[in-house]
Amino acid sequence: LPDDLAELSSGKLIISMLAGVKLERLQRKFPNARNWVRFMPNTPSQVGAGITGVSFAQRPGKEDAMKVDRMLGAVGSSVQIDEAQMDALTAVSGSGVAYIFEWAAAMIEAAKTLGLSEQDASRLTLETFAGASALMKAQSDTHPDVLRDAVVSKGGTTEAALNVFEEKETRSIILEAMSAAAKRSETLSK
Repeated sequence: LPDDLAELSSGKLIISMLAGVKLERLQRKFPNARNWVRFMPNTPSQVGAGITGVSFAQRPGKEDAMKVDRMLGAVGSSVQIDEAQMDALTAVSGSGVAYIFEWAAAMIEAAKTLGLSEQDASRLTLETFAGASALMKAQSDTHPDVLRDAVVSKGGTTEAALNVFEEKETRSIILEAMSAAAKRSETLSK
């Protein structure tokens, strides 16, 4: 980094969205900045529905906190976390969007196998995801297990499907996958 760039950053707020670049590295590169911030956005930010993880190197002043909130409000919402939690956040919301897309693609393919057209399978899947997401958000104080149980009837169709998920240990697979993502995030930042 040229000395003059480091000097130009004096007293400025340094913001980074570079994957794996830790705050400590930013502090070394821009030693005279007033604070350093690390963002981890996700792709729904493209349509104003993102969630961005934010870590400050030091507690932000009111003006810097408001500036970051305004900036991220344009692309969705944000959650401030300790940088030590950034790998976990990456596994949840950074990479998590792809898990949802994978699940949706699997549902569309299954629906087509069950006889629905591509168009109907896609629309039904999309609206199911959108509706379930809206319901979870509207009832954010209710655990998703409770919302799931409200759909299940003893001996019914949903129970039959959920029994397969349990038999295949779907939650264990998700934990394993997210742990792999978090571990990879940690490796990339070294």
